[in-house]
Amino acid sequence: MSQSISRFTGLDTRRTLRSAASKLVLAAWVALTLAEVSQAGVTGFYGVLRQDEYYQQTANGSAVFDSSRGYEINFLAFSENYTDVSLSGGGAAFHLYEYTSETGYSFNSRSDLRDFIPSTTYVLQATNQDGTDFADVFYSYSDDNFPQTIPFLSGTDYSALQGMNPSNPFTFHFSPFVPGSAAESSEIELAIFDMTGHAANITFYTPGTTEVTFNGGQFTPGHHYRYALTYDGQNRLPTTDLDGEMWANFSYTTIGEFTTASQTAAVPEPSSFLAVAALALTLPWISRRRRSSRPSTVGAGSPESLSRG
Repeated sequence: MSQSISRFTGLDTRRTLRSAASKLVLAAWVALTLAEVSQAGVTGFYGVLRQDEYYQQTANGSAVFDSSRGYEINFLAFSENYTDVSLSGGGAAFHLYEYTSETGYSFNSRSDLRDFIPSTTYVLQATNQDGTDFADVFYSYSDDNFPQTIPFLSGTDYSALQGMNPSNPFTFHFSPFVPGSAAESSEIELAIFDMTGHAANITFYTPGTTEVTFNGGQFTPGHHYRYALTYDGQNRLPTTDLDGEMWANFSYTTIGEFTTASQTAAVPEPSSFLAVAALALTLPWISRRRRSSRPSTVGAGSPESLSRG
């Protein structure tokens, strides 16, 4: 089973993904996407053009554009049949290689990103030991593909997280999510990274979700955490001669940080947080739950499982 991420070439307006936060968000998303593909009947090829616009939260009830992370685009391919995949056309050229390598590039503005991958027909080239297969991919962009609202933790959640007592439960409240009018499907993603313990917890929710609760004991005393709240829209890309699926994701991601209080508290179960690297290597090849009607969760310590009872 191959798993690959693109590297881009060609435009001076791009910047490499220098941000560790950006790489963590993408790595977590890749791990969960790996866990969602084949149960829906995708046996040949699954590709995603993921576009992210980054924001940061440093105060209660708001988020501001994060110019240090900017706009990112990544082409990801998951396939049982091909060892090398590329996508070209319209000035863009994507070539896939190992997951642990560079994850992509970012741009200074949305217009720079749009110039790099305009609405047009792209050629997908997939190679294995039997030769090379080709397929046309029809990509169309509109600002209406993106959500209509920016994600952030609402109310006083941000200040309440600073120095939170990890022995107590904590409820994350989400700002209103209005999906893009041109999006075929949408979801909320909440990823929480333990920057001290190098672990992660990632959960997918339906657009109507307004809050999620972590029970006490799920965070470690004195650890530094980074959260990434993503509002995401998805559109299937029409293709020809392709055994599989191609999708485009249009996402707003807001990143914030907090450190838990250092008092002695119960240590979380080892399964509460799963290392991102382990997720990428060990998750089963299961369905694309993004299009299901229930939240999708990875990790025994996920909010969905912990908030019960």
